Amino acid sequence: MNREVLEDFTTDVFVRLFQQLQQYDINQNFKSWLMRSAHNLFIDMMKHEIRYTLTDNLPDKEKKWHQEVENEAYNRLLHIPPPRK
Repeated sequence: MNREVLEDFTTDVFVRLFQQLQQYDINQNFKSWLMRSAHNLFIDMMKHEIRYTLTDNLPDKEKKWHQEVENEAYNRLLHIPPPRK
């Protein structure tokens, strides 16, 4: 990933957090909430990156195969545990 993509990611995390701030439960650990939100956004971003990077200019048959691979990768990413304290 290049610097521009990481800067966009950072901005997206803070925008998402700001939008969800009213949903934050003050009984939760703020750092854990922040890390979980960043983790989820990263998974969303990687799903998007995988889809468009791998399938640019491919024939339809290969795009279908890549979609299946992407779905498997996405499902595995969903099961990555959040960062530990």
